Amino acid sequence: MVFQTIAWLLLEPKTTLYSPRFSQVSASVYYEMFSFWVQPQVVLVLGHIKYLVLDSMPEDAAKRTGDLKETKKLLRLTVRSFDDVRLTQLYQTATKTQIVEVFVDMEHTRQRLLSALRGGISVINKRTLLDDAFATLEEAQQSTDEDEAIKLYMEAERGFEKAELLTDDRSRELLKARRADLQQTIIKKFVKNKNVVNEKLNACNAVAPSVTTQTNVESFKLITARLDELRRFSAQQKAQVPPIDLTARLALLNNREIGPAPREDDLVERLRRLKGDNASSESGSSFQNVTFPGISAIDNIIEQVEDELMLGITDETSEFEHLIVVPLDIDASNMLVF
Repeated sequence: MVFQTIAWLLLEPKTTLYSPRFSQVSASVYYEMFSFWVQPQVVLVLGHIKYLVLDSMPEDAAKRTGDLKETKKLLRLTVRSFDDVRLTQLYQTATKTQIVEVFVDMEHTRQRLLSALRGGISVINKRTLLDDAFATLEEAQQSTDEDEAIKLYMEAERGFEKAELLTDDRSRELLKARRADLQQTIIKKFVKNKNVVNEKLNACNAVAPSVTTQTNVESFKLITARLDELRRFSAQQKAQVPPIDLTARLALLNNREIGPAPREDDLVERLRRLKGDNASSESGSSFQNVTFPGISAIDNIIEQVEDELMLGITDETSEFEHLIVVPLDIDASNMLVF
């Protein structure tokens, strides 16, 4: 097998509504000796069909497909099918020839296919091709820029690949060995560049964590200070004793503890003293007959204590040390009349 690639056959050129339609096939070229020819013949295999190639020449693919943007490259081949060749030899008839149009992906592929179809005679000067490849290789070896050197090595490798179409088998083997060495060199250059890039990235990443750590420490300090403020505020709120009701508020004002309420007799006696020490017992009895509609017992007690505080009476205050809250569900009409 001299050469092998992927090719396309045109099924339908471009129309107003549709792009060109192609059929993809495998293409391979090899040489074969026949009994009725002295020299080996060039055989082209397209898919499952074999042809004897008589002539080959490049053509304009855009003109053939009708698409000015067509990027494929066209080869126009004059061929004979194997079936026609056998019939010609069997019946001694005239040989039929036909035209086959083969499209390939790029110009480099077309040049290699043309070289193989023409029996190893390249369409370009082989000597010039080899000289250019070696000159590019020397330039790559002298380059100090790694990226530029890689590009030159790859270009030299492509030049040696094109030169492999030489008919001399020994030269082909030498060129393959040269290409293998170039490929190893290119791989080493790529790995070296990758390591350099990784070292730079690691250096950048080594600086970044220090900045991140400092930022995290500052954020932690702010959060800690905020938590301390919240704890102090919570302690202050717990230290404050909210007033439960009026009795508790009054006990806090007098710096006294809440205790049981005084007896009714003590309250009557205190009220008598508020009215005056010379008040007769009749006034006390008249007070006992006085009723206060709509006023509860607790309201009377609160008013009495407020009057006492206004008058500045501080004696016998121990009687209120056991003050308790009178239930609010006591009906005013069922109160005891003093």
